Amino acid sequence: MQQVAHYVYDLAGLFHSAYNQCRILGVNEDLQQARLAMVMAVGHVVRHALSILGVSAPEKM
Repeated sequence: MQQVAHYVYDLAGLFHSAYNQCRILGVNEDLQQARLAMVMAVGHVVRHALSILGVSAPEKM
């Protein structure tokens, strides 16, 4: 379980850095769709990792 916790913590930190550095809206359509897909994928992984750890995740923040 500790490995899952470390993984999701590291993933959240990497995502936070990427989110702060890269615009999602206001860029060309292909880049916007790729970045939105990244957001959705990270959210999916974080939700499932938290579920494995027995932690509930809020729908919105």
